[in-house]
Amino acid sequence: MNTNRFQLIYPEGIDSLAAQYLWNLESVAQQEKRTVTYFPKHIPVVLHPNTIISNGEVGWAPKRMNLYLVAPQDNYFQPWNEQLSIHEFRHTVQLSKLNQGATRFLNLLMGEQATGFILGWHIPLWFVEGDAVCFETGSSQAGRGRVPDFNMRLKAQVLEKGIYSYPKAIFGSYKDFVPNRYELGYYLVANGRNQFSNSLWDQVLDKVARSPIHPNPFSASIKKQTGFSERNFYMQSMLGLHDSPIDRVKNEKAVKQVVNSNSNDYVNYYNPTKTDDGMVAFKTSYSSIPAFVSIDANGNEKLLHQPGYVFDNTFSANDSLLIWNEFKNTRWENENFSRIVVYNLRTDKLDYLTSSGRIFYSRLSPGADALLSVEVDEKINWTLTLRDFKTGEVFKQFAFDTIQPVQPDWAPDGKSAVFVGISFKGKSLGLVDLVSENIRWILKDESMEFSQPKWTGKGIVLKGAYKNTSNFFLYDLTQNTWSLLTDEPYGVNEGNITENSFLYSTYTSDGFKIECTDSAFTKDLRGIKPSAFQLKLADNLQQEETQVVFSLPHQSYPSKEYHRFSHLVNIHSWAPLAIRVDNQEVGLGLTLLSQDVLSTSFLSLGYQRHEAEAYDEYFIDYQYKGFYPLLDTKYSLIPFSSYQPRDSIPRLVEGVQHIITQTWQVPFYFNRGKWYRLVQPELGYNLALVDYKPNLYFEDQNKYIHQINAGLYAYNLMKQSYRDLYPKWGQSVYITVRNVPMGSYAGSQFVAYTRLYFPGLAANHSFRVYAGFQKQDQTGWPFYNKLATPRGYYTLSSAQMLSTRAEYAFPLVYPDVNYCELLYIKRIRTNLFYDVASYDNRYWQQSVGIELGYDFHALRLITPFELSFRYAYQLSEQSHFFEVNYAVNFNALYGNSEKNSIPDK
Repeated sequence: MNTNRFQLIYPEGIDSLAAQYLWNLESVAQQEKRTVTYFPKHIPVVLHPNTIISNGEVGWAPKRMNLYLVAPQDNYFQPWNEQLSIHEFRHTVQLSKLNQGATRFLNLLMGEQATGFILGWHIPLWFVEGDAVCFETGSSQAGRGRVPDFNMRLKAQVLEKGIYSYPKAIFGSYKDFVPNRYELGYYLVANGRNQFSNSLWDQVLDKVARSPIHPNPFSASIKKQTGFSERNFYMQSMLGLHDSPIDRVKNEKAVKQVVNSNSNDYVNYYNPTKTDDGMVAFKTSYSSIPAFVSIDANGNEKLLHQPGYVFDNTFSANDSLLIWNEFKNTRWENENFSRIVVYNLRTDKLDYLTSSGRIFYSRLSPGADALLSVEVDEKINWTLTLRDFKTGEVFKQFAFDTIQPVQPDWAPDGKSAVFVGISFKGKSLGLVDLVSENIRWILKDESMEFSQPKWTGKGIVLKGAYKNTSNFFLYDLTQNTWSLLTDEPYGVNEGNITENSFLYSTYTSDGFKIECTDSAFTKDLRGIKPSAFQLKLADNLQQEETQVVFSLPHQSYPSKEYHRFSHLVNIHSWAPLAIRVDNQEVGLGLTLLSQDVLSTSFLSLGYQRHEAEAYDEYFIDYQYKGFYPLLDTKYSLIPFSSYQPRDSIPRLVEGVQHIITQTWQVPFYFNRGKWYRLVQPELGYNLALVDYKPNLYFEDQNKYIHQINAGLYAYNLMKQSYRDLYPKWGQSVYITVRNVPMGSYAGSQFVAYTRLYFPGLAANHSFRVYAGFQKQDQTGWPFYNKLATPRGYYTLSSAQMLSTRAEYAFPLVYPDVNYCELLYIKRIRTNLFYDVASYDNRYWQQSVGIELGYDFHALRLITPFELSFRYAYQLSEQSHFFEVNYAVNFNALYGNSEKNSIPDK
């Protein structure tokens, strides 16, 4: 579908949904621009209905918008398609506004990547996301600025731990929890508009776009508009939050924390549920991977099971069973599933009730014979689903037309259910009779936030806002009255009420902690019901923006088939540099970069001057990821000329070398629970062709060299916590055979090596072993060595090589030290190693040593850097070796609490 502003690309079969998204985007685009005055040009928009990850993103090299259509279960009181349209469109405005002044000139020199470069170099991510959250809050009746839990973490941190330094606030910490860029950014951007001018950030973006060569135009513009430097602006804003009072009602209930903990770790306990043996909860932390734990009456904790990714950090439980929904990936990045997992507390047995599907918030019936879940199909039709607990077969579904059902729970008699419904009119709380299918609405079309209903013998427990903080309420179904159950200062998460107590999680600056209170509420808390979030900051934003009015499409959009193969080449950027995307190298030369908007076709072509080796290279690198096998093709053309002796006279030899490399990889993923697993066969073919110019004095005998490669890469790795340096347990193996089958260079090479990971002596310590074997012909083609060489040595040529490494890595300290805001050090780590290698069982290399590593941010760049100083003692030569290494850690940009670090081959 096409309009003047958007090209919408989507899978077949969701035309009406695509039309709604296009109408929403047009509605936002037609809104008067009051706080950032710029109208973006035409942009492709790709809809992804087959992934269950709720998200959206705007990229700029190439320019495109990706919208992931499955809404989250903790969605606030606005339909997901409206939220995505508002928030992601604001990102297109931000990026488009940078395309002016000197930055526009840079775009002519470098293409679309210039805008992305200026954004990444000068503009902090807190502004990018904070401005978008302000826009979604100001231009609608909803937005995250009206969700009580959105400022919960930032408020708790400032009031309990103080104001962090500005670098720590934007770059994060391994020692302390730091609120994310959405939460921090919203408060800073909104506060700037509230205290100074609603055009503040519009002028800041103008300054960045027109002065990209300025050392820090973002900070300079803030200084000019507000009188404060960027750091002081942050501090002044945080002081306002620091001075905000906590207004709590006097609560006569005895409240006590349940878990014994003296740890300085950031730990969260979710959904505490009473069992015969005490309680169970889902635990996450910085130093360990997520796990289900049991907690006895004395507050002692026991590990039950470490699952995979658990949706919404929630589960259903009785005295013998745990049920949750777990993420399942596939070969395709934008196609994945959630499955129902059942864990038996008595037998320690794990079963998967379903192998695929898009299933969320599964709840076990009181009789343990059925499951109630929320499901969504490929056309984004939402249903409440009843399924047999033994077989997993669906026996009943409830559809609600324009309402998205979320967070269901059973009635104690197993005949009804409570759920929250979200529509364009707001949020509703409904009771559905599972037999007659009649619905009773307790709350209907409310423009306020409430969630996590639990149906108990006393009524419906519901999380809602009280004095702008999330707390729990009880709705008495017999008397139709509301009562306040908790009065926490920052917020709460998922509670469970029993006959004598109420278990729930309350937030602190160290995470969600379990509290237990008498479920009998006092009289002074009766009559209090959930209320709308009212904060002056959000109200001011609404006055500054034009309201977007969403509706059903008022016009039809003609659609036509999108031919992906005719759009494989999409040149978006160029540069007076040789950019080799595959190995992240930059050199002298020229490059054209192409990527299709579906992110399946990647092309770079250009010229590179290799100054050290004194030769020129013309290259074409191409990857295609649209088929199940990954296809990688490379072509290099290298002219050469040299003088070689013939009859004692130097003669000029000229020609061209052609190198063609083709690789096929077929990845098979077998992830299960906490284990990441891959088996990937590989096949490759290399052709080196030397084409000499006609010459009377030379006659080449080896113009063609064919090389065939076959290999296998596999790993089985345990997921990592945020602080882990390496997986606690894991294995990886790589085996390859390379062969030149004909000619005078005929020969072969066999290589096999493995990496083994073991836990260290303390948390986040790791012991790692590497072992490899290599054998090759010495008379044929000179294959390069693929085994690791002992540190401090250069590799040697041999027919047979054995290599072993043993190392022990651990973090030393998390300093969170800032030097003049140019260098921020997050972690200092140490690695002790011993390496040994033998060549043909005759010559040995051995080294022992230590590495001191620093994880840091430099020059205010969001990308983390790694710098390590290495000392090796060469045992064979009894000599010393010193080395400095550095790297850019792109993996650290993703995720905050857990990660999956797959080792290089």
